[in-house]
Amino acid sequence: MLALALLILPRAHSQDGTWLDFGNGLGETTFGFGLPLATAFACWLGGMDARAGTGWLADTAARRALPRIMDGMAPAVLWPLAGYAVASLTSAARIWRSNRGGFPLDALASNAGALVAVACVGYALGRLAPLRAAAPLIGMAVLLLCAGGLGEPLGLTNGFARQTYTGSGVPGLDALYGAPIPEWLPWLVTAVFLALAAAAVLLSARRWIPAALVLMLVIPIKLWLAASATLDGDQRMAASPVKLACFGSEPRICVGADVAWGDDQLLERVWQVAQRLDGVRGAPTHYVITTTEPVSVTSSQHWQREQPWSAAVAVEQDTDRPDPLLEGELADEIITDAGRDRCDWEIVREAYTWLVPPELRLVTSWWYSPYTPARTARLDALPRHERVAWLNAYFSGSRCPELPPLPRSHRPEAAQ
Repeated sequence: MLALALLILPRAHSQDGTWLDFGNGLGETTFGFGLPLATAFACWLGGMDARAGTGWLADTAARRALPRIMDGMAPAVLWPLAGYAVASLTSAARIWRSNRGGFPLDALASNAGALVAVACVGYALGRLAPLRAAAPLIGMAVLLLCAGGLGEPLGLTNGFARQTYTGSGVPGLDALYGAPIPEWLPWLVTAVFLALAAAAVLLSARRWIPAALVLMLVIPIKLWLAASATLDGDQRMAASPVKLACFGSEPRICVGADVAWGDDQLLERVWQVAQRLDGVRGAPTHYVITTTEPVSVTSSQHWQREQPWSAAVAVEQDTDRPDPLLEGELADEIITDAGRDRCDWEIVREAYTWLVPPELRLVTSWWYSPYTPARTARLDALPRHERVAWLNAYFSGSRCPELPPLPRSHRPEAAQ
């Protein structure tokens, strides 16, 4: 258990001081290392008790079977919990001052519930199969279940909670960052783990009817959890949504509370990109700036813009230095995905480069291709109303428009 504590400490310690990363790291270490070790340890204790050959004393003792089984299981449960508690609380104390968001008590509770469940099951299996090789074999089996997808229906596969965001009237946040996990869901997962532990104790004590009743109650809930759409994230931690502060009328610029940049500087840079799409049907109605990478949306139906939508990019956390690629990332989110699978590479490249403000085109070269003025000459030379019409067709989601003709000054014969 000391080894468990020492291994959890560096893995669960967040590099940027957020409780979300702390909870994700703690779950990764607990499910990747703690559960297999706790199962093998409990199986070894159960097998050792069975090999002692003192079952006849238990049959003739005045105490009932259930208290005796619980006494035997106590070390198998308490030692893993002690190592987990020391490691997790010590690691939490290291980042307490630099945290943002709420302390992930639900993640700590659900991980502890999983440890209790596998310890009780491991002890019962050790009593059932009192072989010396049973402990390492069962521990290896749990390790394989936790590492692969086979353990997902049992809740033994670790998931990673994503940071979610909330903002009044901002469209598509669930699609960009995932829907928030209900606050009650991790506690339901914890209760299911503890119920499975209770069933293992009752089965070991040969209390068949109570054990069957517990399993009849738990198994449908477990199946619902396995089939639930909330498996898109981690069911054992409900991260507190970060609020978005929105500015302007249309388009609106929304900045997450986790962004440390000055509002004026950030708003001005995003507004430069937004102004270049002024009057274009299908252009973003909201620009969302956070520290979390949005989920990429690439389906062609997504770009049939007949309703409000949000373009989102991520910036680095805890930095006062402006990101020189911010405008290029915005253009990539807006232009590149819109033309993917519909437009030729040359068309997408020119539209992308045109959207980047002229003074930044050398910095935000697209796909490491050097910028040349001829790349945007077609769109730059168009009158505004013709350029808006071309961009309307580009964002329509239907047939990709052809590039306008190259201006005479940029044609090869003009340079001769």
